[in-house]
Amino acid sequence: MKLTLTLFHLLAVATYAATYSVPVPTELQDHARWNISGHAIARVNGDDLQVSYQLPADITGEGNGNFEFTGKITSSFVNVSGAGVYGACMLARSKPLTCMLKYPEMAIDTTSVDKSLATHFSGNEFDIRKRVARIFSADPAGLLSVEIAQ
Repeated sequence: MKLTLTLFHLLAVATYAATYSVPVPTELQDHARWNISGHAIARVNGDDLQVSYQLPADITGEGNGNFEFTGKITSSFVNVSGAGVYGACMLARSKPLTCMLKYPEMAIDTTSVDKSLATHFSGNEFDIRKRVARIFSADPAGLLSVEIAQ
């Protein structure tokens, strides 16, 4: 049993805090970042990177933001891809993993996005976050930053 737990521990995916940012004009940048939960990163055999995460419903709508991608670590830059997502990550010692990602086939339900935003924001903040969400829906892309274990 101990051997099984140890082996599982070595291969288990660890969860870490992360943020997701949408590229927007400077005046919107303070409103285009979300702390997101449910992130996992693992290196299997020391050279494979696997990341799974959930984008906020505030930009994707409900049930539209679960993604996983993989890449082969050959240097500090890692090309990654998965179902509905591709991009590149920068891996640096003692720094968060940073990935620029695109979602070429994402269909965004703006009604669902607006409902999600309304549960978290009101007034001017709602209006600004809605602008950010519309920018994302026009070109689904963003920056994922997540702490990883070394």
